[in-house]
Amino acid sequence: MNVMTPLHQLRRGETGRIATINEDDDALIADLADAGFHVGEVIELLERGAIGGTPLAVRVGRAIVAVRRREATAIMVERT
Repeated sequence: MNVMTPLHQLRRGETGRIATINEDDDALIADLADAGFHVGEVIELLERGAIGGTPLAVRVGRAIVAVRRREATAIMVERT
């Protein structure tokens, strides 16, 4: 069994599979889903922002998406 970790704790170049999204804001969950963040999807942390490490550049499917710390904290992944 893999341990779940927040997306923002992945290292650059590391991949994970989305296990769950811990967020109560339905609009934010819908926005993430529209951007391709679905349970079971494999994602890769590509880059961190220069100031405070955010936003994060993440590959999800064939897209590259920038996510803020709030989203990256809510997206729980299992490292692959």
